[in-house]
Amino acid sequence: MIEIIDCSKSYENIVLNNVSLKIKDKSFIILKGLSGVGKSTLLNIIAGIVKPDSGIVKVNNIEITELSDSALAKFRNANISYIRQTQGLVHWLNIRDNLELPFYIDAQDMEKSAIKKMIDSISEQFGITNILKKYPEKISGGQYQRAAIASSIIKSQNIILADEPTNNLDKNNIKILMDIFKKYKSKKTIIIVSHIDIFDELADEILLIENGKIQNV
Repeated sequence: MIEIIDCSKSYENIVLNNVSLKIKDKSFIILKGLSGVGKSTLLNIIAGIVKPDSGIVKVNNIEITELSDSALAKFRNANISYIRQTQGLVHWLNIRDNLELPFYIDAQDMEKSAIKKMIDSISEQFGITNILKKYPEKISGGQYQRAAIASSIIKSQNIILADEPTNNLDKNNIKILMDIFKKYKSKKTIIIVSHIDIFDELADEILLIENGKIQNV
């Protein structure tokens, strides 16, 4: 479960104002709202990338607002996949090496054969098997985005956060991403920020952020 208790966050203006929210395990949540209302900020707070000015954030019964930076990074790597708006690949690594990178960052003691199996599986799901030996500058924009998303979720953490994941994707690539989320629905906790309605049919709950508050749609 993800629990946000009386959290506030301000930059030049108040973005989140004393908000509370409970998200059940394996639920599919859509966050909506105008640009700049705090959707990405809320995802970053859940991920532990941004700390609220006040309040408590609990993820999987761990109060992440009390963790040290190193403990938080370790917790995030083990529990949270984060698909960002500007997803990046390491340009001097080929696509296969980019997909392997998350395992080495976390220093996981996994057999190379197990990592290879996971890479082969997710590459097939995302339709990028034929580009694994290519470098990021040698593939199309859609292939780049799919590879970047694959690298974010390859470790199969139980929480997926996605910030406008359809940005820069054409209809065919959006369908591939939609099929991936359908597969994970009811198996993982998924929270998506999206300005389009394509994911609404999958949602257990649609939340609107407005004037610093969160309300059901």
